[in-house]
Amino acid sequence: MIKKVSLEYFFKKALNIGLKRKLVTTISVFIVFVIVIKVVIPMLPSEFFPFSDKNIFYIDMETEVSEDIDATERLTDEVVKLLSNEPEITSYTVAVGNGVPKFYITVPPAIPSQDYAQMVCKFDLGDKKSRRFKNSEELAEHIQRLLDENISGGKCTVNLLKMAKPGSKVVVRVSGENIDRLIEVAEQIKDGLREIPGTTNVRDDMKDRTYQYEINVDEDKAMNLGITKYDIQREINIALYGAKPSVYRRDGNEYNILLQSNINSIKELENLEIKSSITGNKIPIKQFATVGFSSKLDSIQRYNRKQTITVESDTLPNGNAVFIEDKLENEILPKIDTAGVKIDFDGERENISENFGIVGILAIFAVFLIHLSNHLLY
Repeated sequence: MIKKVSLEYFFKKALNIGLKRKLVTTISVFIVFVIVIKVVIPMLPSEFFPFSDKNIFYIDMETEVSEDIDATERLTDEVVKLLSNEPEITSYTVAVGNGVPKFYITVPPAIPSQDYAQMVCKFDLGDKKSRRFKNSEELAEHIQRLLDENISGGKCTVNLLKMAKPGSKVVVRVSGENIDRLIEVAEQIKDGLREIPGTTNVRDDMKDRTYQYEINVDEDKAMNLGITKYDIQREINIALYGAKPSVYRRDGNEYNILLQSNINSIKELENLEIKSSITGNKIPIKQFATVGFSSKLDSIQRYNRKQTITVESDTLPNGNAVFIEDKLENEILPKIDTAGVKIDFDGERENISENFGIVGILAIFAVFLIHLSNHLLY
């Protein structure tokens, strides 16, 4: 009772002083507000949207061998074997060549691909006194480290379910016209991010270059031998990609017949004989062309109509996305030659600033209204 009375007396006295010295009170409140906004709040850990409390995480897997579903299946077998020793994982579901059917509202649909697989795992951390991990984030960090250390045939990314739209907490967009320059700067940014404490799964959306056979035809030699461009293109396409010349019928059902070669090397392709549509003769490719390898980019992402590589990073349980982006922008980027490229940040720091920056303006407006009401009432 005494405490209640003393507290009430304190507030009454403070109110009376505030009403007598309105201008000083308003200025003091404003100064305290600025200190809180500029000093106290930046020191507090911030998170735009936390992870879901459901006991589920999923793993996106991509093989190093493009368009090879057998290699993808071997990768998933390795992951399943590795995680089967983890007592926290109670069950799992694996989809090869596509994603698992929709299992949570914020998980984006997967794009079907023969070099992609997805694994959904349910887990139980166990009793609080005897559990190995305090929370799901520590478990996800452990699983990610385990995959990074033991899986070499592809890339595996562990994802926890999120309360809102999925996405990385640290996002940097590198835009420009020269794709080689973009790749160079993006690699340096990734190296810098890996050096910042609290980062994990540092990556970008740039696909690896794919290699293909390159055939340089001597058109004069080919024409002298009676070989046309159509002959070369048709025979090579059939040899490498196959053709369906007919169907097999049995018991009322039709089955496509696939005609395809077993060429696996440059030498075998050089010895492939091309049939001339003019003379009917078959001539090996090596007599009128040279065969080699060349690399190419299958896709280039664009953002605001410019070629863009997006560098992303997740955070460890002790990591802070705002601190990471500040350190990257203020300490690492000045050391990188960014001539010819544009750097934009689009991570959690920007989301917080965009969605909650107006709060400060409203607070100042509220202080002004309080001061105005004091003058009108007294």
